[in-house]
Amino acid sequence: MNKPQNKGFTIIELIIVISLLSVFFLGLMTTYMQIQKLLNVQSNASVQGQQAEELYEILSHDIQNLVYEKWNNDYFFIAQKNVSGGSRIDRINFISGSLYSNPGILQSPFYNVTYFGKVNNDTGIMTLYRKEDMFVDYKETSLGVPIPVLDNISEFIAEFSLNGKDWQDSWDYSLNKSLPKFIKITIKYFQKEDTNKVERTIMLQTSPGIFM
Repeated sequence: MNKPQNKGFTIIELIIVISLLSVFFLGLMTTYMQIQKLLNVQSNASVQGQQAEELYEILSHDIQNLVYEKWNNDYFFIAQKNVSGGSRIDRINFISGSLYSNPGILQSPFYNVTYFGKVNNDTGIMTLYRKEDMFVDYKETSLGVPIPVLDNISEFIAEFSLNGKDWQDSWDYSLNKSLPKFIKITIKYFQKEDTNKVERTIMLQTSPGIFM
């Protein structure tokens, strides 16, 4: 009786199997990369959304704890309207206060605060920054270390009113001789890696709570 002979794969069969496996693994890799990209986009969107919420809280705190020194001839509250590329990128500079300052580390309860936008020349991305000095400086009013608070902004609009109806685009205490009773801030931004480029908006309208 003849024993059956073990027959191996031919070269053509091996090539076919390898080709099928390559297509299969290529499909898996493509799917993995798409899922990973989606997760990264969602993660970035989540982080930026959290930054937007934190910015709203910080901005609210700064305005509602605004310090007014009517007796001080050097007192300042300056808001400038700036237009760049057809978009409003305003600048606002004032004195704010905190009940939680620590005199033990020479931290004053009052300090200069500045909000402004700046374009990154390498990426072309506009970022909103916040400066805070440890003390009040009436000569160099915008001192402090700039900290980025929100990326991919398209507009930062500051408006001011005495009655909540008629709004002005800028305000200078040295000229107006008073503070606005209402402040409205509008921030427009795009989420990172959002291919649809859906513009999102943060809007804050509040009245300064004044420290004396």
